[in-house]
Amino acid sequence: MKTKTIFLTLFLGALTFITSKSYGQDDTVITTAEGHRMDSVQSMPQGELLETEKVKDDETRLKEVKRERKLSKAKAKEANRIGREANEAARESNNAFKAEKKAQKARKMADKQALKAEKSRLKSDRNKD
Repeated sequence: MKTKTIFLTLFLGALTFITSKSYGQDDTVITTAEGHRMDSVQSMPQGELLETEKVKDDETRLKEVKRERKLSKAKAKEANRIGREANEAARESNNAFKAEKKAQKARKMADKQALKAEKSRLKSDRNKD
């Protein structure tokens, strides 16, 4: 009798777990639109499925190529802008160098003229005496 109650208790416990698990699962409710779509996909020949997948792959590849092309154009535009700025900076540097060279030459000439003027003043002072 004791074993009978133990088995009966275990059986009822196991039955409770089994039924609660099966009732606890969600029902997968399929709407009519999803049902029609699934039916159309199943009724579609395998070749058409492959073709539609191929078309989708081609479209994604085309989008990817367009995106890469747009990025490369932007990079090229940026590189051109940087190149123009570098050329402009080099030109300005060259002009500054030339201007400094001219200024040094002018200072040198002014020093020579000052020396000549000093010599001629000394000469005229000696002639007066």
